[in-house]
Amino acid sequence: MHTILNTSSKVEEHDTWDYSFSCDDSANMPSFELLYGGHWFTVKPEDYVIQLNGPECALCLSPYDSLNTWILGDAFLRGYYSIHKHDTKQMGFVPLAESFKTAPVLATSTPTATLP
Repeated sequence: MHTILNTSSKVEEHDTWDYSFSCDDSANMPSFELLYGGHWFTVKPEDYVIQLNGPECALCLSPYDSLNTWILGDAFLRGYYSIHKHDTKQMGFVPLAESFKTAPVLATSTPTATLP
């Protein structure tokens, strides 16, 4: 998360969100690949940045060290139909026809780097 925030010119602590920054800075933030359920997802800044008030934005991406987990919020889900099968513990993602999202790609490789 700090690697992403370091691309912003001015980061401030926020009461509700951990940090806020100028929405203009999101253009400099990196895209990355996420392996989930045997499929690769391309995660672009618009998938993890959410606009708060006016020109103020925040990351919709949170680490939970105690669970060794990262949470991508509703910004990531925009543009996808998400299907949940609670009885079989399965999830699926399909891009909306008018979405900029691409379909997840079946993984034939494993991650080459871990998140810092």
